[in-house]
Amino acid sequence: MRVLLVRISALSADSGIWQVFKLLRLKRIFRSPDARHTFIDLLMIAANPSQCFKLAVILEDPVPGVLYALQRRDGSLDEPTEVYPYQLRFEALVRLGASLPDGRPNLLGEFVSGSPSDRFIYINSGQRAGQTDSCWDRRAKVKLSSLSPELIRAALTVSTNVIEGRTRGSALDGGPCCATVRLDASGWVLAGEH
Repeated sequence: MRVLLVRISALSADSGIWQVFKLLRLKRIFRSPDARHTFIDLLMIAANPSQCFKLAVILEDPVPGVLYALQRRDGSLDEPTEVYPYQLRFEALVRLGASLPDGRPNLLGEFVSGSPSDRFIYINSGQRAGQTDSCWDRRAKVKLSSLSPELIRAALTVSTNVIEGRTRGSALDGGPCCATVRLDASGWVLAGEH
């Protein structure tokens, strides 16, 4: 694994995307989905590091005893990056693609879902997060449309910058958040590496 990481980090934009795809053949050495997805993240950075940034969603006051998980496009799940008594933090690597015809940014990545004009990420809870004994079976959609080009540029400029958004982890009925959720009043903000 360490040798592979050295090979990936040695790639430069000049080495061409073909080198990156050749390394994909090595993914069979990974036993767990988390290791494979980490590998894909590293390839994405190696292929074009200047177009990648971290996005974090922080759930405030999640429902106690309920599991939450970030959903990948392929349906697999990722656990919170950090867990506090009253807060869960989820991080995703996002890549900036070619701009949309109307000039808006095109956001890509393994956790980014939706059409190019309506991107979002899913946070699952209860049964959808793998908690089979839960009475909850929910999924929340966090829209990315309010990410401004200026904020994205700022995140791309400094590699330690992270774009963060906060939302409530519970719904009005006392269960986990679901459907399309709204960020708190501050919206998406630029923060240093967590």
